[in-house]
Order: sequence, then C-alpha cells, then structure tokens
Amino acid sequence: MKSVLIIFLFIITLEASEKPYQIKLIDSLDRPDDGYCLDILGSGKHMRPDMPLMGHNCKPGLYADEAFIFRKDGTIYSPVLNLCATIAGVNSYVLDYTSLVLKECNEDTPFVNAKFMQAFEYTKLKKIKHKNSNKCLEMGEESSRTFSPVHSWRTLYMRECSKTNTKRSTWYFNITF
Repeated sequence: MKSVLIIFLFIITLEASEKPYQIKLIDSLDRPDDGYCLDILGSGKHMRPDMPLMGHNCKPGLYADEAFIFRKDGTIYSPVLNLCATIAGVNSYVLDYTSLVLKECNEDTPFVNAKFMQAFEYTKLKKIKHKNSNKCLEMGEESSRTFSPVHSWRTLYMRECSKTNTKRSTWYFNITF
C-alpha cells in the first residue's frame, strides 16, 4: 500500500511540476519531537476532505494527508485529492476563526467565490495570509489526542493577522522528512 501511495504521489507530482511537502508550524508547541502540520482528517481510504483542515502532529515521511503544494497562483493544493484549501467564508467575507476546507480549485459554487477564498500568500514574516483580507492562518490553542494517544490535533482557522499568536501562526515548507 505504501509503495502504491508513493507511486501515485510521484505521478501527481509530475503533473503538477512541483513536489509536495508538509506545511509545518515553525514552533513545535507541545510536540517537541515532531511539531504540527497542515493535515486532512483521516488517512488512506479514510481521508475526509469534507471536514475542515486541521493541525496534526507531523508524521515521519510524507503521507497523503499532509502533502500540499503552495502554488505560484496562491492556492494551497492537495495533489492527492486534486483539491485546494478554501476559506469557509460566505461570498467575499472572511470572519475571524473561519476554518479551511478542501474544494475544487478555481471553481465557484453557491456562496463560495473560489478565486477570492483560495488566494493566499506567504509573507516575509512566514505567515500564510489571505490575499483578499488581512486574515492569517493560525492553529488553535488547545490540542487533543486523536484515535491514538500518541497523536495530537488542533483546530486551524483564519484570524486577523495582527491578533495571531506568532508561535501558532508562522509556517515553513518542510521538504526534509
């Protein structure tokens, strides 16, 4: 199964012409050995793209649920699911604590302006900022275990950039697993 996933990621990577990587919080918070990554709930055939994206302790190696590409057009792309991170705002409004979900890239749906809600930039301060508002990606204060006591998760949401906690809102693109 693992080799099938690696081959699948390789094929998708060739199509996207960029290699996927983990989008990782710079501060490890309460996970000194592995830190937190942008994550899709579930794994393998149990991935839940219908649920909000979350922070999850980073796994060793690159797993499908943590594989993303921050593309030149400002979209955060999941090559495994062929979907883009989308702010779950309404029309062209983003409120503090609005979560991110996965949606078709650049495809408008009722109440969701994809070009507006999928446009991000990586700032000099290492923040992931929404291009069309002054909201930045932040990880929640609390952590909790998942199905396993050795794994932790946290909420992810957009928040006014000036109000974010630096430890929970500065990111890097981890290409070394």
